[in-house]
Amino acid sequence: MKHLIKLSIFLSLISNSFSFYFYLKEDEQRCFSEDLPADTTLTGHYSVQQKSMTSKKYEESELLGINVIVTQNDARTLLSKFYSKTGRFLFNSDHEGSTYTICIIAQSSMSHDQKRTMDPHIMVKLEFSSGDRPVEENIAKEKMNSLELHVVELIDQTDHIIKEQNFQKKREITFRAISSKTSNRVLFWAAFQVVVLILASLWQIHHLRKFFVSKKIM
Repeated sequence: MKHLIKLSIFLSLISNSFSFYFYLKEDEQRCFSEDLPADTTLTGHYSVQQKSMTSKKYEESELLGINVIVTQNDARTLLSKFYSKTGRFLFNSDHEGSTYTICIIAQSSMSHDQKRTMDPHIMVKLEFSSGDRPVEENIAKEKMNSLELHVVELIDQTDHIIKEQNFQKKREITFRAISSKTSNRVLFWAAFQVVVLILASLWQIHHLRKFFVSKKIM
């Protein structure tokens, strides 16, 4: 069954990443939905481990891996690739910002006898981080020295916070527009009900007046 978990990335000048872990059975899938501002790179660092029934410890194996599928608005596929036991994946958001769904599928190429010695649950550790550099520039960053990399990361974090704030402002404007439209509809409906109530009361008064006149009560 496809699990859809809504995540929100906490951004600050100190850190713009978060990490967590979860368990999947082989071929089981878990998905995460994330709203990203324009021109943002989301990087996922991961490791895949499985518990040995012999040692009772979680161990990495060349036979373990994950399939990563990234779609935009549950429609256009941006990434669909198999990754081995540990590593990273990344992708860029478009120029306007959108909602992206990241699906992780646990994979194992162990034999049947090997699987009998392992716990059926595979542990996936994930750390998501976001920045404003496109994929190609993120790869180039790895060739910088520590001081250059630190400066670039600070610039990235600052730019990303600004873009995130602008993105949230746009969402706030949209939310206010929807709220205002909803409020206007509520007021219109309330006014309409009052008018109907007044018309119904006038009709009843008129009907009762005619009734009393016909009965010579008035």
